[in-house]
Amino acid sequence: MSDATKQLPECGLSAKIMVIAIILIFLGELLIFIPALDSYRSSYLDQRVVAAQLAVAAVNGGATNVSPETIKHMLDQVGVVSVSVSGPTMRAQFGPHLSPTRVFDLRETSLLRQFSDTAATILFGHDRMVGITSTSPLDDDVIVDIVINENPMRQSLLTYAGRTFLVSLLISSILGIVLFLTLRRMFVLPMTALALAMTRFRRRPDDTSRDPPPPAERRDAIGIVEREFNMMRDDVRQALVQRHRLAALGAAVTQITHDLRNILSAAVLLSDRLEASQDPIAREVGPRLVGALDRAVRLCADATTFARGRRSAPEWQPFALLPMVNEVRETLAASGLPREAWTIKIAPDLEAFGDRNDLFRVLLALTRNARDASTEQTGSIEVSAHPGDRATLIYVSDNGRGIPEAQRASLFDVFVPHDRPDGRGLGLVVCREIMRAHGGEIELVSSKPGCTTFRLILPTREAVFDDQGKGSDERVLNRSRAD
Repeated sequence: MSDATKQLPECGLSAKIMVIAIILIFLGELLIFIPALDSYRSSYLDQRVVAAQLAVAAVNGGATNVSPETIKHMLDQVGVVSVSVSGPTMRAQFGPHLSPTRVFDLRETSLLRQFSDTAATILFGHDRMVGITSTSPLDDDVIVDIVINENPMRQSLLTYAGRTFLVSLLISSILGIVLFLTLRRMFVLPMTALALAMTRFRRRPDDTSRDPPPPAERRDAIGIVEREFNMMRDDVRQALVQRHRLAALGAAVTQITHDLRNILSAAVLLSDRLEASQDPIAREVGPRLVGALDRAVRLCADATTFARGRRSAPEWQPFALLPMVNEVRETLAASGLPREAWTIKIAPDLEAFGDRNDLFRVLLALTRNARDASTEQTGSIEVSAHPGDRATLIYVSDNGRGIPEAQRASLFDVFVPHDRPDGRGLGLVVCREIMRAHGGEIELVSSKPGCTTFRLILPTREAVFDDQGKGSDERVLNRSRAD
């Protein structure tokens, strides 16, 4: 792993958010700044028009002792070179007659025109004379035309623009920092902590010492992500623990089954002599014992294969279903379940197709679970079977206490024992694996106090060797459930 990835950057996203916030706020200030600059220019010109109009009104009002030098001085004070006033009842001209380089009409209310005039003043208003035309503030019928030097107005605009720019920049920076701190606290810090937790979990998923504290009860998307990550982290850790346990179990099972297989092989050789015994009970028990030992040897071999991550394919063969169920009953009878507790509803000629030893294990596991769930005095087990559409349906029922609703979702999960404190949570898992290896399924049909029923769906020979291609197993399961 490179050094660049050893430490998660904590300030990159925050810095980007701060810069973006300042830029966006500054752009907003700029949108306000341009109209403000135009408004300042219009106010500057209106003041000159009003001042020139007042000077003309003073003269026309009877102030005959006002000399031309005084009028010029009054106009110079407001930056006006010349002024002319025209109306229905009056017409006057003060100052020299000049031809302005450009004339700005303040009566024009178009924003685009005002913006272009302001830009022209800033860009080209160095020493040129410009004319200003406006309506008199004292009389709407009077038109006032003045000529001014544009450079003082330009300098005033630039000074105002500089002050406004600095104020806008200061406001943008303050608002940007405030927005940055707010976004950092609300979004950046939680996301940075979440990203850091993900990085640490990916590197050391079993280390719980550096887990962040429980997330706050936020109702937004970040709160949802934090809670979902915590739940996912716990699920992954649990899965890793199970994986390590499976690996350790596989190594142990491999060694144990190897030794046990050797012992059972010797027991098979010795049990063969029981068939030649003169004792009728020994001759009756001998074949049954040999079959049990053969299944034990096969189970040891399958356990070794399963621990290595591979499972042998089923040995397909047709077999009568009723004798196999009777054999399961006799096996459980030897462990304390009386034969009278059994009810078997299987036609003598009903055949199944699959690996007989594997299916024997499935029925033995289900009926043993049924025995454990029933009471010794009133416990009963019912096994029934009938042919369905391209599958044989086998039902195993008991009158035990039932499976609680909370345990049904994890019924086929590994290492999740149910009911039995000494259970390992592997029986139903292995049953489902065997049934699926046959293209079938094991299902919990119903469960309540006094009645729990499992269903085995075992495809027929025709379904197994169907030439219709991939997806036939799913059709078999769907049709069998409908039955």
